[in-house]
Parts: sequence; structure tokens; C-alpha cells
Amino acid sequence: MKRLKYILLIAVVVLVGLWLALRKQRPVEKPLPIFPIDSLKIGKIELVHPDQTIAIAYLEGKWQIIEPIVWDIDPDMFTAFFRDVITATYSPVVMAEGKNYFESYNLSDSTRMQIKVYDKRQKLHTHVLVGNIGNPFDYFRYQGDERIYQIQRKIANVYDLDLGYWRDPRLLKIEEKDITRIDVLTYNQKYTLINNQGIWTFRDAQEEFEIHYTNRQIARIVNILASLETRSFFDGENGEYLQGLNTPLCEVNVYQTMDKVTNLKFAEFSPKRYVLMIDNQRNTIFEVMGDVLDRFSRWKEIFKSRPGSEIPGI
Repeated sequence: MKRLKYILLIAVVVLVGLWLALRKQRPVEKPLPIFPIDSLKIGKIELVHPDQTIAIAYLEGKWQIIEPIVWDIDPDMFTAFFRDVITATYSPVVMAEGKNYFESYNLSDSTRMQIKVYDKRQKLHTHVLVGNIGNPFDYFRYQGDERIYQIQRKIANVYDLDLGYWRDPRLLKIEEKDITRIDVLTYNQKYTLINNQGIWTFRDAQEEFEIHYTNRQIARIVNILASLETRSFFDGENGEYLQGLNTPLCEVNVYQTMDKVTNLKFAEFSPKRYVLMIDNQRNTIFEVMGDVLDRFSRWKEIFKSRPGSEIPGI
């Protein structure tokens, strides 16, 4: 009986050894880059959708959108896209092959997303078609190649070609130290805010007074000028919005060092919905929250407030 146990034990050890040996001999599938190009040599990226193309180029030391408009790109969005897509890898295992599989994997020539990567000389380097069939992972193929591969992540549904997600949402980046004065004209008042090294003064036709350093209203104005953002853009002729902007609810001129002036015009284009035009640029109008307009249109008494004050309406 003991002899039989020893024989069985030896047999198990031999089988395990053979399994380990065969496993070591089996070739390892090394992940390959989807876009086999040095990231520093990329000059342009095109995201192609049946209804729209977004082109992103590296110009003057930074990435920016060049089609269908010229605009700074959202840095967070582009960083994530570069990490998740441009530097992504895949297993060389072919999931399917042949044109008859293209529709099944949503990889026809009219697929939801195509990505084209160009080198610095604007020569097309890699053209990839990406599709999803409801699985946790996407599939892709190279243009002109009938082999279909799997990507261990989702791309097509995550990186939508809605231009609003790709544009840098920051509209204003004016720092307080660069502001010398702010002129405000609303439908019922006109006033000026003067900045003297962080000490603000209010002035209108009736009076002039120093604004307390704890005043929340001046802080709100300074903050919005430094970091105004929106995801809602209106491009093109914009006739329906320009009519209201010809007689704005509020107009603001921000005077800065180096003789720079930034002009802001606010108008209401539907009940409690507001648009902003910057520096009279009519081709791109921005939708902003009513809170942005409110920062400039409050009655002057609010600039007299400080902690503990009792001013009506604050």
C-alpha cells in the first residue's frame, strides 16, 4: 500500500514538472503598441466620426484644436486621451479576420470612431478604426487590414467627438495682480472698480469708497475673471444671439497692465439663460450661468458689506 502511494506521488511530481516545463516553452504574447510611433514624433491627430472630424496639432510648443475651429484643447481631456489611447497596447491575438466580420464588430469604414496619427511632416503614420459591440472592451483594426484585435479598455464610447468636451473650457484667466481697473455698465447703473496692489476702490457718479478686504462681492468678481469656464459654445453666424448683445444687459471692460483691455458683453437669449461675447468676437459666443452676470450687476451697497454687516439683499 505504501509502495503504491509512493508511485502515485512520484507520478504527480513528474506530471507537475512536465506541465511547468511545457509552460516555460510556450511563447509569451507580448503586448504591442496600437500606435507604433515615438510620441515625441507625433505632429497631428485626427478623430474621425461620420458626422465630424476633430484635428489636434502640436503647434508652437503646445497641443491645440485646429479643426473644425482653432481653439486650445482641454489639457485634462487630452492627457487622458494620450494615456488611454495613443500609448495603449493590445494583444496580437486575432479575434476575427475578413471583411465579413467588419459589421459584426462595428468596424466598417463608416465606424463610430477612427483615429489617424501623423508624424511631424504631416505624413499619415497609423490609421485605426475602433468599434464596440456592447462588451467591456473595444475592438479595432488597421485601415487596409482585415484582422480584428481586442483592446483591453473602452475608447469609442468614452472619448466622444462632441467638440465641447475637447475644447479648453477656460474663457478668462486674468489674474488680480494684472488688473488696474474694471468699468461696469448695466441697465441701471455705471461704476468703476480700481485696483491698487490688491486694495480695491468703488467709484460712481455719486461717491467713492474703499472696499473692505473681506468683501465677498469683490472677491467673487476677481475669482470669476481668473477662472471663468463653460462647456457651452455657439459657433458660426450667431445672429439669434447677436441681436441681444447689441444692447447688452451688462458690459464690462477689464483694464490690465501692458495696456490690455478685455471686453465682456452679457445678454439674455431665453428666460434665465445668458450668453457672453468676449472682445466682440462674433463667431464664438458662450453660454454662462446667471451667477456670472450677477457678480457684476448687483447694487453698489453690496460693495460696502463686510462680515457682520446687515445690508438688505446680501
